[in-house]
Amino acid sequence: MSNIGYIPNDARITAYIQENGFLCDKTLLEGVRNNKFMKKTTVEESQIQPASIDIRLSGQYKYISYEPTPSGNWIVDILNSIKYKIKKKLGLIHINFDEPIEYSYKEADVYILKPHSFVLTSTKEYLIVPYDAAAFVSGRSSIGRAGLFIENAGWIDPGFEGTITLELYNATDFPIELKVGTRVGQIMYCTLNNVCENPYKGKYQKQIDVTESRIHLDKENK
Repeated sequence: MSNIGYIPNDARITAYIQENGFLCDKTLLEGVRNNKFMKKTTVEESQIQPASIDIRLSGQYKYISYEPTPSGNWIVDILNSIKYKIKKKLGLIHINFDEPIEYSYKEADVYILKPHSFVLTSTKEYLIVPYDAAAFVSGRSSIGRAGLFIENAGWIDPGFEGTITLELYNATDFPIELKVGTRVGQIMYCTLNNVCENPYKGKYQKQIDVTESRIHLDKENK
């Protein structure tokens, strides 16, 4: 299971919130100071809101790219580029969940997300979700109103530890400028009615950098 999955109106969230409610700012602050919900070295206390903690862009990005890697020989590179464009136009290049997806990596203080484009990024914050709690991510309304969507933001299982990889999509006809440290969403925590017996131990555990899809590792794709 991914640490983040798209689960709108999920019964688990509704049940946990009705049973225990969201954790408030006082509880979140105490937890952060004791490295309970996040590593305190990765978050500032000013990020703690009434019932959530703001998450910020790290400046690391990965985008899907099957373009050929430069060989150093300009003639070969031109031929490879032509072949790639022809294959792409003919629909001969596609994403296969049974195999690793190819990404390009970029680190930048300012990243320009092109119109109707998709990119992966990560948070500066390093989460530590207790065995008796769960969390989920929500995009900022102000960001969404500008046309930048956090795709598939959702559930984070008990026991997960690491930074969060976010999927950003520019829904506008214009480039969007992304800056390091920009607050793009928030994390909300709720307690479980008991300690989890089988905490998260999945393929994204303890991820530090922006992490590509590892769906090819799922047992049904092997």
